[in-house]
Amino acid sequence: MKKILLSSLVVILITAMISCNLRTQDPVKKIETLEQELFSEDAVFDEEGRQKAVELVQLYIAYADAHPEDPGSPGYIFKAADISMNLLDAGKAINLYNKIVYHYPDFEKAPESLFLVAYIYENYLENYGKAEEIYELFIARYPEHEFADDAEMSIKNMGKSPEELIREFEKRNDESL
Repeated sequence: MKKILLSSLVVILITAMISCNLRTQDPVKKIETLEQELFSEDAVFDEEGRQKAVELVQLYIAYADAHPEDPGSPGYIFKAADISMNLLDAGKAINLYNKIVYHYPDFEKAPESLFLVAYIYENYLENYGKAEEIYELFIARYPEHEFADDAEMSIKNMGKSPEELIREFEKRNDESL
């Protein structure tokens, strides 16, 4: 009876140690492992892939929230926003891009983040008024940025169908002849 009790206690202790070790696993290592699984050439974006993407977004956000001063945190937030946008979670993507814009204004991708907020409002939410407002803010803040011309074109062509754009292009082309 003592042997069974002792064996059970050993099994419980080993299980507890393994469980604690998994919970305290280096979060960066977890992120890197999941990134490799998700972005490998063999990866298939099925329901399991979607779940991995959602989990990766959660890991990025959790790390950035726990380590806001870490130089890698804004990059993780940017990646989380990018994945969220591709998962068609426009609200989450906007919130994450805005977090970069307002909490990490010196991050190299802060201008791109602001542009992408406008892009999401325009193309995912079809909220043209808000998109135009943010594109104009982008142009005012970053007039020399490589996306400034794109922001101006987006404002000019916002809400137009592909057919309307083609007609306008053809008209301009005819007028220049």
